[in-house]
Amino acid sequence: LCGAKCKDCYFQCLLRQAHQWNGEHNCLGSHQCDQPCGRCKQNEAETKEDVLPCQLQSGHEMPHNCRDRNHTCGKDCSLKQYGHCYEKCGLEFGQSSEAACICNSIIHYCNQNCSLSECPNKCEIDYTKEHTRHECFEKRCTKRCEIPSCGIKCKHIHKQFFGLHLEATCDCNGGHFHDMDMKDEKKIESGMVPFHCCSERHQCPHECQEDGNCKVEYKRVVNETKIFKPKTAGAKPFEYELLISANGGKRQCSQVLPKYKRTHEGQHKCTMLVHTCLNTCRACGYYCIKRFKHMGAHTTVHGNMSNCTLIVEGNTSVKFNKQTKQITNPVTQIEKEVVENTVRVYTTGDTAEAEICDFFCEKMGQGHFHLIECNKQGDESCDVMETVGNETYYIRRHASPEECGGRKDLDKVTHKYY
Repeated sequence: LCGAKCKDCYFQCLLRQAHQWNGEHNCLGSHQCDQPCGRCKQNEAETKEDVLPCQLQSGHEMPHNCRDRNHTCGKDCSLKQYGHCYEKCGLEFGQSSEAACICNSIIHYCNQNCSLSECPNKCEIDYTKEHTRHECFEKRCTKRCEIPSCGIKCKHIHKQFFGLHLEATCDCNGGHFHDMDMKDEKKIESGMVPFHCCSERHQCPHECQEDGNCKVEYKRVVNETKIFKPKTAGAKPFEYELLISANGGKRQCSQVLPKYKRTHEGQHKCTMLVHTCLNTCRACGYYCIKRFKHMGAHTTVHGNMSNCTLIVEGNTSVKFNKQTKQITNPVTQIEKEVVENTVRVYTTGDTAEAEICDFFCEKMGQGHFHLIECNKQGDESCDVMETVGNETYYIRRHASPEECGGRKDLDKVTHKYY
């Protein structure tokens, strides 16, 4: 609980610690003392008058007073501008006018705003005591732990308390001013934690820095089939299933931050022993499933050719007959049979989304080629040759406009090179 003095009486505030309720502290009570007047009780036998209720605020330290009868002076206290004042003079009625009116409060507080920025409380140092920093009742740091996703209250500690390596919550007056003092180099050298932190260990909030993918997540794009509408006149539309999209990513670092530390030793790393290749299939976008920096060709379980547009040589149409194929689910690794029961007709400009990479290449047959963007400038040659035995042949060369729908920025490559 908060524990500060209630705004309207002398009981403690029962709101939550570090609450924000217009900056006002509240005991959640009536604020009115419920005891009988002490002077009325003393004079009851003599005056035969009824005992009146005390009219002071709840939790007061002075004798109960009805303030309806002239038990005490009742004028305003001369120190009314200070904190913890009972406001009315507690001296005997009819006192000498030369004496300053003073209430029954044991101490009057400075009552200036606390020196900590944004703190709504008043200084509770004796007004007669010289001081350079105004300090309220709160002795603790009211900020929250700065470690992401924590949010527990800061526990300002001195790591070398009394010269020993002890971890102890700081109860000194400076604890409330941790936010100010943690910028002081001398105090940091003495053991002050230079950021807001609870006394718990934390999971490192950063991503793994190991090379490669920590994980590859597969997400179903749609739950039902889509309709392909061919551009070729007379060709029939057909249904196809849009499978799963793949997204590579990093896991959170598995290291634990020690108490009162924002960093740990060594680089950020997750629990995965093997990180996979970052290379993706140009056509479907699925990641290679081999280890990062593996030897040899890339391997993956292919999906829909969502990244491809078909180009038919001579801008004619190409037809594929009905067929049956086995497709492996990349999440469950379970194979299922898919039947293409409609003749599929494509022409230049059609999307290849309805096709699965490896099965489409099977349809194209032995010796088919792919088109990729040319990466050469000016007169540089695009040609890449390969010699097998006594024969040398192209595995990549610049495509003519007639081979790729009139475009001049594409290269023609073999399936193996692709």
